[in-house]
Amino acid sequence: FLVNNRFISMSNTESLLYQLALAYNTLDSDLYASIISEDFKYSSQWVLESLTSKEQFLEYIVPKFENLNKASTRVFAELATFNNEPALILAQGESANKVCLVLVGIRKEKIATVDLCIAPHFSHATRSNVFPGIEI
Repeated sequence: FLVNNRFISMSNTESLLYQLALAYNTLDSDLYASIISEDFKYSSQWVLESLTSKEQFLEYIVPKFENLNKASTRVFAELATFNNEPALILAQGESANKVCLVLVGIRKEKIATVDLCIAPHFSHATRSNVFPGIEI
């Protein structure tokens, strides 16, 4: 992968996290769909019910990404770790407007879970300043 104008080698976990951040940064639901498991689970602390399948999640994320594109609303996903586990920090509108920490679970070479969190707070994550697909 090309990161900050240099090619680097990545583990499967790093590659999946990079692709997930790229999907958010480019609002690419097809890329998102290609890296998640069939039994994918998506939860958000802003919503009471989790989405518990790839199909259910795609019914949610495809129109969401389309609406963000139409509104010209930028999403900024920064590679991060939390307690040495893969994570993202999401911002909306501009990179400084951080919204949440995204905890990512990987199983069998696919992303199995994505949890959007208010707590733990994104300030407790280790930042990378790497935003795949975006020049900051």
